[in-house]
Amino acid sequence: MRGLSLALALTALAPACQPEPNPTPAPPTARVRSDLAPVVATRIAQLEAELASPPAAPVSDEQREQIAGLLETLAGADERLKRVARDELRSLGEACVPALRAQLFDAQATQSVRVAAAAALGELDFPSSARALLERLDAGRLKKDEAVWLRAHCAWKLAALSQDWVVPGLLLCLRYETDNETVIYIARTLARFGVYSGLDALYVVSREDPREQLRNGALTALAELARDAGYGDPSELYQAWKRGDEQLAQAPFSRARELEAWRILKLFGEWQLRPVDDGRFVLSLEHHKVTPLLVAALDDENRYVRVHAAQCLERLAGRARGAGARLLELVDEPQIADQVLLALGALPHEPAESALIERTGPAWPLEIRMSATQALGAMGLASSAPALRTRLNEKLARDLRAASLAALVRCAPQDLSTAEVRELCGHMTGGEVDSAIPELALDAWLVHRATADEKAAEVLKSWRAITTSDSRERVVARAEALGALLAP
Repeated sequence: MRGLSLALALTALAPACQPEPNPTPAPPTARVRSDLAPVVATRIAQLEAELASPPAAPVSDEQREQIAGLLETLAGADERLKRVARDELRSLGEACVPALRAQLFDAQATQSVRVAAAAALGELDFPSSARALLERLDAGRLKKDEAVWLRAHCAWKLAALSQDWVVPGLLLCLRYETDNETVIYIARTLARFGVYSGLDALYVVSREDPREQLRNGALTALAELARDAGYGDPSELYQAWKRGDEQLAQAPFSRARELEAWRILKLFGEWQLRPVDDGRFVLSLEHHKVTPLLVAALDDENRYVRVHAAQCLERLAGRARGAGARLLELVDEPQIADQVLLALGALPHEPAESALIERTGPAWPLEIRMSATQALGAMGLASSAPALRTRLNEKLARDLRAASLAALVRCAPQDLSTAEVRELCGHMTGGEVDSAIPELALDAWLVHRATADEKAAEVLKSWRAITTSDSRERVVARAEALGALLAP
């Protein structure tokens, strides 16, 4: 009773102390989810059982000699005999694949015989023949390979098969391939299966290869891929791919290809750095039909599977739009919340804006505030700008302030003062925060200014001409270029 009287007295002495109309809720306490399960392992077991097939019958010594003779014929010049040889190899079916594979990998065989073996495998539409071609293509990544010409041939012949499960392997080969002719064929074959992640590589080859023939080959490939996909030019196709346009939705995605994706997800839980990095690269460049698998993996019992699945959804960006609703449900999942927030911004999932704004507030942990702020910047909605300005009026940690300024640029570039642009430039060169965040924001600010300011357009041109791979040299040089626009 005495306690109640004291409380009433204190309330009477402080009539002006009113509660906030919309107080920021305290962040949820960390908790272990009860709905986690071995999602990845279960799905792998199901698909392996479904796709299991008996091994092909071994070939006899007589058949092996026959296949060797047919390859010699294929390596010859007589087109009539070559047609007969191809027909005979097809009649042998999958049984001849091991012998053809042996010739493909035989460094002592002649170039013409090895090319003939690749051509023959490209006419046998079996998983085993596709695997042989893919393994030979992958030799360039695994060890020194003198037969570069053979990799290009294998990449070309894979496009003739219906084995779309090779896509993850092709994407990994694309990451490490050093021969630009092979790069062109890999990009073409990926497009055959509805994946246009090779466009970036084609643009690079078209600009940078010293050989005119290959530069023209890349340009031809870009034009043909755009035309075949129903777009007026390669840039339209590129943007459509990034957005995940419905026009590109009708692509094959077999159960075997799904199994390959689940196997990559399994590697995420084993925490070996190179396979994890390669796996994220591959799944982030896949067709948007991989999105439901990544969403399902968000419920796996292994924390690292969940984390890396969310990272892949972030990198898929527009192609993962279908993941938005589920990600928003997991916005407070204690072990992966920061990555979920980043993914929501990258998609972008606009219904998440209010949740993101809320999590920029001081009641939340710094890593959550950082991720929510960066996500708002990635989403780029003008309606987020007032909340970001409010945060900038508060006392913020250095990296959070830099992230808030960068996000404001994305949402309302016209709102930044010259002093704030200078501050962002200082964050870019200061070495105390990740320079990439302010650097990208300043690029976006220059693009905005350049639309109405000739001097800004000239600075933007100079800014983008500075492309040294040394990040420290680049940001210092870019800051100097920007100084010409910011000078009083």
